[in-house]
Amino acid sequence: MSFNYSFPEFIDLHVKDRISKVEADRQTVTAKAILQRLAQQPGLILADEVGMGKTFVALAVAVSVYLKSKEPVVIMIPPNLINKWPNDFRLFCESCVTDSKIQGRLKCAVAKRPEEFLRLLDDDEANRNTIIFLTHGALARNMSDGWIKLAILQRALYRRKDTEELYRSLHRYTGDLVMMGYLQKRNKNVDIWAQILNNGPSRWKKICIKYKVEKEDFDDPVPELFLNELNGVSRQELDSLYWRIKTEMPVRDSSKIKERIQSVREILAEEAKKIWSQCLSKIKMELPMLIFDEAHHLKNSQTQMVTKLFHDPVAEEDAGILNGQFDRMVFLTATPFQLGHHELHSVLERFKTINWKSRNVPLTDQAHYKNELKQLLTQLDDSQIVARKLDTSWGKLQSADLVHSGVLYDNAYDWWKVINNSDTLESALAVKVIDDYRLAKEKLRLVEPLLKKYVIRHLRPREMGDKFTGVPRRSNLPGDAILNAEVSNNYFSTGLGIARDSMLPFLLAARLTSIQPRKRPVFAEGLASSFEAFRYTREENSKKSKVAATDTDDDLVEMDLATDPVADWYLDQLNDALVNSSNNGSSHPKIRPTIDKAIELWNQGEKVLIFCHYIATAKALRKYVSLAMKAHVRKKGAELLLCDENEVFDRLDKIADRITSKDSPLHKKCLSILNELLDEFPSLDSFREKIVDVVIRYMRTPSFLIRFASATEHEINDEWIEKSFSTSDTSGLTLSDMIRGFLNFLSSRREDKVDYINALKSIQTGGVRANDILQEDLGEYESSQENDNIIMANVALCYGETSQERRQKLMKTFNTPFFPDILITSSVMAEGVDLHLNCRHIIHHDLCWNPSTLEQRTGRIDRIGAKAEKCGKSINVYLPYISETQDEKMYKVVTERERWFNFIMGE
Repeated sequence: MSFNYSFPEFIDLHVKDRISKVEADRQTVTAKAILQRLAQQPGLILADEVGMGKTFVALAVAVSVYLKSKEPVVIMIPPNLINKWPNDFRLFCESCVTDSKIQGRLKCAVAKRPEEFLRLLDDDEANRNTIIFLTHGALARNMSDGWIKLAILQRALYRRKDTEELYRSLHRYTGDLVMMGYLQKRNKNVDIWAQILNNGPSRWKKICIKYKVEKEDFDDPVPELFLNELNGVSRQELDSLYWRIKTEMPVRDSSKIKERIQSVREILAEEAKKIWSQCLSKIKMELPMLIFDEAHHLKNSQTQMVTKLFHDPVAEEDAGILNGQFDRMVFLTATPFQLGHHELHSVLERFKTINWKSRNVPLTDQAHYKNELKQLLTQLDDSQIVARKLDTSWGKLQSADLVHSGVLYDNAYDWWKVINNSDTLESALAVKVIDDYRLAKEKLRLVEPLLKKYVIRHLRPREMGDKFTGVPRRSNLPGDAILNAEVSNNYFSTGLGIARDSMLPFLLAARLTSIQPRKRPVFAEGLASSFEAFRYTREENSKKSKVAATDTDDDLVEMDLATDPVADWYLDQLNDALVNSSNNGSSHPKIRPTIDKAIELWNQGEKVLIFCHYIATAKALRKYVSLAMKAHVRKKGAELLLCDENEVFDRLDKIADRITSKDSPLHKKCLSILNELLDEFPSLDSFREKIVDVVIRYMRTPSFLIRFASATEHEINDEWIEKSFSTSDTSGLTLSDMIRGFLNFLSSRREDKVDYINALKSIQTGGVRANDILQEDLGEYESSQENDNIIMANVALCYGETSQERRQKLMKTFNTPFFPDILITSSVMAEGVDLHLNCRHIIHHDLCWNPSTLEQRTGRIDRIGAKAEKCGKSINVYLPYISETQDEKMYKVVTERERWFNFIMGE
C-alpha cells in the first residue's frame, strides 16, 4: 500500500476577513502538492515566508491524512503556541470544513508530557483525536505520573516470594508514596489500594469508576503502549527497584514515618525513571504523519531535543523516541537554515528517521534518499564558492561605478537591470560582476531540482499590489536611516556616528578587541547596544554569578569577559569612562535615535515594535522612552492648555473626568459615536458595555488627549470629540477606522473573543510607579531619580522572565488600537506571535548574527491582513548600527548571510 492521500473537496481555506480567496487558492495548491509529493519521498519542508499561512496548510494536510488513515496526526509545536494552534484548528474546522458530518468528527488534544501523549494514542477509533498537539520537549521531560510509577512497582513485585508483609505495608502507605492519597479519602470504607495492587493496570480504570474516584470518560491510568513494553521487562532489570523498596518500606507508623516515606518515594522515582526511559525508547507507535512547527530548531544535531527525538545511531537502545514512528514528516519553517546551508542539510537529514518498514513506504528508498542528500550538499558547497566570488565583486562597487551609457544611477538594482541586458559594459568591474553572476546562476541551476523536490517556498510580492501598485511591501532602513528615512540610501548605507563626548568608551573597546582578536568581544557588542548593557551585566558578572546578559528565554547567559590583567585594566577604564561621563545612558549613539524615532512615530499615531537582545538595554529603553513621552506630553500640553508644564497632568486629569462622567456632554458624545460603530457589528451586542469601557479608558489618558485630541482647554466640546475620532495617523487611518477594524476583527474571533476583551480590561492605562511594578518588568537601577519613577502605560516590556500570562496579554493588546503603543521585547516575541494588525514600524535595536532571527522578528508585523496591507503604506524596518564598531561588523555579516540565504532559497 502506498502513501496515497487526496485533498478533500469539502475543505475550503477561504476565511472571510482572515484569508483572502487568492491566498486560499495558493494554500490549497500547496496542500495538494504536499500530499502528492509524499507518495514519492519521506518528507518535505514547507518554507513559505513568515506570515503566509503555513498553519492552515498544515491543518489541511493533517485532516486529509487523518480522514483516510483513521490515525491521529502529531503536530509538534513550541510551548508558547500551546493556545494558538488549537484555536486555529477550531477555526479551521468551523470555517474551512464545509461538511457538517465531517466537522463533527474532528477534534484535537494537547500533550505536554510523554505520559499524556501515550494516553491519547490509546483512544479507540470512536474517540480518537484528529490531531495531537505535542509541545517541543514534551517527550524529553521526566515522567512524574503516580499511576505509571505504581505500575512499574507492581511489575517489580510480580511473582516474588515473601511479599505479603510488603503488600500490607503498601496497602497502607501507597497513597502517600505516589502522592495520590485522595483516592483513599474518597473511599474511607474500602481498601482502595488493595483493590488496585491486587489487579493488573488494565483493570484499574474499572476499579476507579466502580468506587467513583474518577469519571467514566477518563483515560486508562497506564497507557497500553507503555504497558506492553513494561510487561517485557525482565526480572533482573527490576531487581534493583524490588530490593531497595523491600528494604526501605516501613511496616508500621513511627515518629519518622514521613521521612521514611519520602526516602522510599525518592527510590521509586529514581528506579521508575530508568524503567520508563527504557520502555519509552522501545515503544512502536506507527503513526501516519509528524508535522513539526518551527523546524529550524532541528538544525543542530547536537541539541538535546534533536538527540532525544531523532537521533539514529547504530545502537538501537539509544535511538531517538521518534525514530521509525511515522510514515512521513512535514517540517514548517520560514527559515530552514540560519548560518549556512549545512543547517538545511541537517534538517533534511531528519527525514531519514521515518518508518522505512511501513506498508506506506515511499517510492524513494532509504539508500537513494541518502545519496540525494549527499549530492545536494556537494552542489550547495560548490554553489557557495561561486556565490562568494559574486558577493566580493559586487561588494567592490561604489556609487560612482553605477554608470552606463553616460547615465549615473542612484539605485544599484536599477543599474543592474540595465547592464544585465547590455552587450557593452563600461568598466572591468562591471564585466567581472556579470561573469561571476552568470557562473553563480549556472551552479544554482544544478541545485534547484533537488532543492525544489524537498522544499516548498512561496515569497511575498515585494510590492503591495492591487490598488497600491508600486508601493514596496517593506522599506529596509539600515544604519543612520533611523535619523532621516527620507534621505536614506538602502544600497550604500552608513552607520550612526559617535559624538565626541561619547567616543572614549568605544575607543577603549576597540583597543581591547584588538588585544584579544580570537575572543568574541561580547563586551563590545553590549557596549554597542547601550551603556547599561555593558555596565550592569559586568557588575553582576564580577560577583561571579550567572546573569541574564542576553535574553534567550531559556538559560541565563554569563557574559564572557576577559580575565587577564591587561584586559581587566581596559575594562575598568571603560567602565569608569561610562560612570564618570557627563552623558547619561540616553545619550548613547544608538539609544538616542531609537528613543527619538519611537516618540516621533508614537506622536504621529503609530505603534512601534522594538526588539532588543540585551535585557539591560530593553529595561533602559523602557525607562528612557517613557521619560521622553512624559516630557512630550508636558511640553505640548503646556502649549495647548496655556499653563505651566508642572500643571499639565493635573489639568488633563480634569478633562479626563469629563470624558468619564456619565452626565458629561463629552461622555454622551463619545457613547453616541461608539454605539454608532458598534451597531455595524450586531454579533458584539453582548460585549457592547465592555468594549465601550475599554475605549473610554483609553481616551481618558493624558497621552491620548495630547496625541489624538489636540486642542486648547476652551475648545473641548462635541466638535472636539468628533475631531479626535477623525484624526489620522501617518498611515492615513483615523481613530474611527482603527476601532472599526478592531470591532471587525473581534467579531470574526469565535475562538478567543472574550480573551481579547478581558486582556484589554486588565491592562493598566494610568502611569505606574516603578516600585509598584513586578521585578520582571523593571530593574532597580531604573528608578534612581524621583522624576523617573513613573512609567507610562503606553510603553510595555516583555522578556524571558515575563510571565506567560502577561506575555499573552501584551500580545493581544498590542494587536489592538489601544495600549500599549510601544512594545519593547526580546526573542520571546520573535516567533509564532501576531502583532501585525495595528503596527507597521519595527526597530531592530540589537542586530543578530543570524539573518533568520531578524526575519522572524519582522514577520511579527508582516503577515496576512497586516496594517500595511490595509493602508497601502510600507512596513518600515529600522536596522540601526554604529559606524566602525562591532555593531557595523555584525550588520555586514548578517547582510552577507541574508544574501546567501536568499540566493539559495530562490529570490
